[in-house]
Formats: sequence, structure tokens, C-alpha cells
Amino acid sequence: MIVTKYLMKLKLQQSKFNLMGIDLGTAFTGFSVSYNLQQVLVYDLHYSPCYSPHDSTLYKRIIQIINKEKIGGILIGKPSFEKGYIEEFTKGLESNLVAEGLKTYITHVGEDYTTKQAKKISKTNNKFLHDGMAAMLILQSFLNEL
Repeated sequence: MIVTKYLMKLKLQQSKFNLMGIDLGTAFTGFSVSYNLQQVLVYDLHYSPCYSPHDSTLYKRIIQIINKEKIGGILIGKPSFEKGYIEEFTKGLESNLVAEGLKTYITHVGEDYTTKQAKKISKTNNKFLHDGMAAMLILQSFLNEL
């Protein structure tokens, strides 16, 4: 269910649930998970499919993570200059979640240049790590606002 950032915060206050951050890229996708609204970890460094509107691999992977980690909310980073594929991905994700019978909240979080920030922080050339850390920064910035 797609909700506003404000409604996501309200739902979190009513019932604390695990969150997932997603840095959706055209080459790699980064995942992070927050447990009990405190511990934020980069998730799944070795399997990060990119988004393709004709491939359900990414949706299936996200559903696996939701089920395994008991995710109640997803934060998708949305840069101010995005070209529409994030909206398309979000609608596809919502459809897949509904088909699986999952009641997971989805919202967009403004993010610009988190992958560049992650590269500076990590000081490595590991692209999987950069995208995972970018997802972690997206999730952490949302938690900082609570």
C-alpha cells in the first residue's frame, strides 16, 4: 500500500515494525534493513538485481526479504531529478505485494547523491556495497526524522 511519508511515520508510532530501504539503480539495487527502528544494516551484498519493467526477479527478491525479515514498511529513495522509472517500479511492487497478500506500506523518501556519499564513506570500489550503503543512508535519514 503506497502511503505518504507522514502516514508511514504515524503507522510506525502505532506499531513498531522493521523497515527496508531501497536504492533503486539502473545497474544495481541496494537494500538495507532496520530492526526495531534502531539498527540499520546493509542487506544482501551479493544479490542485487537492477530494475527492469519486464523482469520480476527484483520483486521476488524483495518479497523474500519482506517475509524473512518481517518488514512492515519500505522506503524507496527518489531523487529530485528521477525520470519516472521509480514510480513505475513502485506501482509494480505494490501489485506484487497485493498478489502475495502482503500488507506492507511503501513510501518515497527524497534522496540525492546517496551513492556518491556512500562511495566517500566506504572508500572502496565495491558497487554492491555502495548501493547497499546508499539504501542505508536513505533509511537512516528517515529514522532521524522520527
